[in-house]
Amino acid sequence: SAEEFQMWCGCALATVIIFGVLNTLFCMEVALIYASPFWATLLFFGPMSPANAYPRSVPGVSLAIFMLSTWWVQTFPRECRKLWKQKIQYDDDWTVEKMALAVQVHRVELLPGVSEEELEDWLRLHVGVVPEVDRRLGQDGNQSMREHQEGGKGMQHAFESLGEVHSETKDMLATKMFPKEVIVDDFTVRTFCLYHSKDEMDTFPKTYMLFDPPDSWGPAVEQGLNRICEPWTCTFAEQHSSGRWAFIMVLFAMLSAVGLHHSCTICFLDLYLGAGKFRLWWVWVFAIFFPIWSLMYVTKIHDFDITDAYVQLWDFLWSTVFKLNQILMGMLFAAAALVAYTSRRSIYRTLGIDDHNVFHWLNYNRARLSSSRTIQICVWRLDVCACETMDEFRRWQEEPPGSPLASPILKSEDGSETFGGLLSWFTSRRGFERLAMQEVHPRHVPFLRGSPPNFFVRLAWANNEIQNSRVQRLLAPVDPEDILYVQENFRMIMESPNEEDSRLYMEVRDQSLIRDTDLGRANLSVQQILYACRSSKQIRAKLESAGEELRGGSLATEQIMRMLEVSPASAARLSSKEAERLRRRMYEAGFRPHELSEGGALWVAITELDQEAQDNGGCFGY
Repeated sequence: SAEEFQMWCGCALATVIIFGVLNTLFCMEVALIYASPFWATLLFFGPMSPANAYPRSVPGVSLAIFMLSTWWVQTFPRECRKLWKQKIQYDDDWTVEKMALAVQVHRVELLPGVSEEELEDWLRLHVGVVPEVDRRLGQDGNQSMREHQEGGKGMQHAFESLGEVHSETKDMLATKMFPKEVIVDDFTVRTFCLYHSKDEMDTFPKTYMLFDPPDSWGPAVEQGLNRICEPWTCTFAEQHSSGRWAFIMVLFAMLSAVGLHHSCTICFLDLYLGAGKFRLWWVWVFAIFFPIWSLMYVTKIHDFDITDAYVQLWDFLWSTVFKLNQILMGMLFAAAALVAYTSRRSIYRTLGIDDHNVFHWLNYNRARLSSSRTIQICVWRLDVCACETMDEFRRWQEEPPGSPLASPILKSEDGSETFGGLLSWFTSRRGFERLAMQEVHPRHVPFLRGSPPNFFVRLAWANNEIQNSRVQRLLAPVDPEDILYVQENFRMIMESPNEEDSRLYMEVRDQSLIRDTDLGRANLSVQQILYACRSSKQIRAKLESAGEELRGGSLATEQIMRMLEVSPASAARLSSKEAERLRRRMYEAGFRPHELSEGGALWVAITELDQEAQDNGGCFGY
């Protein structure tokens, strides 16, 4: 849309400004690295792969970026740094005089706290020379270095070690021994790279990035992977323990940016940057930012090496396999993981997150809201025993066809086991009581024997908020023949007919002192709810053809009125024939009994609000 394009342009401009600020304050490499999450989100992930449409791709992409960038650091900047060190060792032209010249030219980058006069005095005293500054190197030098070793001690060590490096090199070459790793201090490497930063590119070392391709892949691939080690690679993997706070401040700045963007309500920021609410593209920004930030942190602060991680992992696995105590701990952990996995339904139900969405992605995808519909759910009553109720319902379904009342409507799916896993026997405080009740009455709601319940009905569906009926605190225990009237209606949003995993959960619960207990549930899929919507249109036509005048002019209102026209006290005084006629009357209005997972049946009517159905051509056009 035009609004989204305007916001995209505003974010692109903000990213360009951020890139320019980082490039001015630091260097091009830092600007590219820390601006890459914003560029990747703007150009690819944001418009092409919304996080709510592909939620499982977010951690996969983040892990892939971390692994790829880790391997890139290991095979290119670190390898280039080794090659630059070797170049120092075998460069006979790199003398004390040239090093002193490089220090004098790049004094601001190497020794920002030392004045020009102090540096000349130090060089005259400790080195014995004060070289003429070669203006061809440039007064400002290369801006890639900003830190220096402490005082003149590090520089003194660098000058003294320069001669030792060349002498050791000659000894190694004389004995035909190639050094495995050149030991050169950071100050020398930094100075050497600054000195050669204006040289021709052909004189720089070269190495393969990511991997060394086989010859069969052709020269094009080889030239593409064989990259020049530019001077910035000298210091990319250099350790700076004092820079820890800089990384922490970068992380704090990103989190602060999200908070300000979410809470800022300035008009032009809302218009051009989408401020004032949490935008879903921040998910992709952080999914790319965190692996890059963590890699840079461990590379520059803790000297992380991916090969060391593999070695440590192998050592850990090796010691785990051959140590008895480690084996026992591993077996215990595996057993605990198995129990947790098999009992995941009970864990989710204990946490109360198994029957609805915890993350409401719908709030950040307004396009899906245009196809949503409002569904009315009327809960009439709860039959404690489901035997006679369901048998009667099946008889009505087997009536001769010809009317929508005789066609099979819904068969609820509880979708859960009676005891729900290995842990539920121990976690449920009513496990033994329920089992005893099921042995006597195998299809009735397992209320605790001898205890008056405080029951209510809970409805949960996708992104809708949990809705509960009033809590009915009964004064006497419940018998299997009892009928408990709810007589409440609810309204919920159906997002889309294509939500295969979305289910409407209808649960009967018993409230206790600090929690409530699940006494049974039934769930309906989206397709079953669509079938109920289509059937409600047929039911309305049937009632109107029979001369019934729908109160309020809609089936939704008629269902509410029929549900409320007989009070629980009046229904208790009805004879068996009158009670059967009442059930039939409710059945003709669209009420259906749904058998619960633990026993019992809940009478529910589901229909779309008639006004919306008329405006939109029925239930999602059906």
